[in-house]
Amino acid sequence: MQKVFLGEVRMKGVMGFLARAGFVTPVDDGTDRSLAGGADEVPAVDPVSSPVLAEPVAPVEEQITLSLAEVYAAAGIPASPYPAEKLLRVLDGLGAMDQGTQKVAIAAMDAADDGWTIEDPIRDAEHKVEALAAHANRLRAGVEQAHAETMEQIGVLKQNGETMVADIRKQIVDLEGLMSREIARSVQEQADLTSDLTAKREGANRLIEQLLVTSTSFKLLISQFRQAPARPDGQGAPQTNAVS
Repeated sequence: MQKVFLGEVRMKGVMGFLARAGFVTPVDDGTDRSLAGGADEVPAVDPVSSPVLAEPVAPVEEQITLSLAEVYAAAGIPASPYPAEKLLRVLDGLGAMDQGTQKVAIAAMDAADDGWTIEDPIRDAEHKVEALAAHANRLRAGVEQAHAETMEQIGVLKQNGETMVADIRKQIVDLEGLMSREIARSVQEQADLTSDLTAKREGANRLIEQLLVTSTSFKLLISQFRQAPARPDGQGAPQTNAVS
């Protein structure tokens, strides 16, 4: 522990010397930042070199909420004595130098501190590149899976909608046919009733005419042969042919 502390002191001394010489700009040596980005943002993942995933894909809505720390933890990346993000912040402070001078400065820092070597951040970066490539692949697979599931659901809804519309249209046709038949039946029944009433009226009128004719005949008969009331002198009523 004392050796690491002394190495850190020597590294800070080198950085202080470079800063006083105007070669570097002091930077914050804080902890790793989240997925939101900033100076510690990791390089973009190369989609061509990303490995193909075979394991089941988690829902994309769960994957997009993961931070970098959670992605690295899920990938099982071990803790590094000198994380790649820390070296990126140092290089950001050495941004005024050319790459050759940057390498010399980093080599000086490495030599001044026995607690880490340049291989530590490089190995850490390699592990994280693989983890980020796998995570990017999972995101792509998650989006493809969500797309396939959504298209399937849309297809089912579309098919159900078409089936429902077809059923409704068939019901409309059936109801229109039923309505036409009911209208025709009602019209026919009305016509039948009207015809029946007409037949009854005509039959009754013919019978009434016959009754009138018969009644008239009876009246004539009565009028012709009715006995007149007897007279006091015993003579019968005079004969008459008048018809009432």
